[in-house]
Amino acid sequence: MPNEIIFHAYTAKWYYILAWIIRIKTNSKVDHCSVEIPGYGIYEATFFKGVTVSHEQRKEPVKSIKLPFDSKSIRGKQLINFYNHLVRKKAGYDYMAAVFGFFGYKTESRRRWYCSELTDLYFKLYLGVNSFFNRTTISPKTFLAKCEAYSIGYKDGQQQD
Repeated sequence: MPNEIIFHAYTAKWYYILAWIIRIKTNSKVDHCSVEIPGYGIYEATFFKGVTVSHEQRKEPVKSIKLPFDSKSIRGKQLINFYNHLVRKKAGYDYMAAVFGFFGYKTESRRRWYCSELTDLYFKLYLGVNSFFNRTTISPKTFLAKCEAYSIGYKDGQQQD
C-alpha cells in the first residue's frame, strides 16, 4: 500500500539504563519508536545521534503499525519536509524531556526531540489532531496506543462508520 506511513516500536537490551527506566516507568515492553515513510526513509530520534534518517532498520521492531498517509498531499509534503529539516540541522536528542518528562516535569525543547515526540508529529502536523498529550511527555507506549486507537476506525485506508 503506497499511501501509508509505518510506525515501529522497539525494545532495547536491559542494560541501557534510559530504556529500562522508560519501560519501568510506563509499564511497557517498548522504549523506542520510529516512523517509516516508504520511499523517504525511517526517521527516529536516538540518544547519541539525535534526529536521523536511514533506509534500513537498525534493529528488528517488536511492533509495527500502518496508518494512511498521502506523501503527495500538502500536509504530507510538509511533514516530510519538516522531518528532513530536523535531519539537516542535526536536531539533537531531548535528554531532559526523556528523563524528567516521565516524572511529571514538562521540559521539552523545540531544538531537540525524543522518539515518541518526533513520531507524534503525524497526528499534530499531518492530521491536525491536538490532544491533551501536548501538555505532557508522550511515551512510546502511549504513542502506540494512540496509533492503534486511530487505526480501529480505518480499514484499507477508508474510515469506517
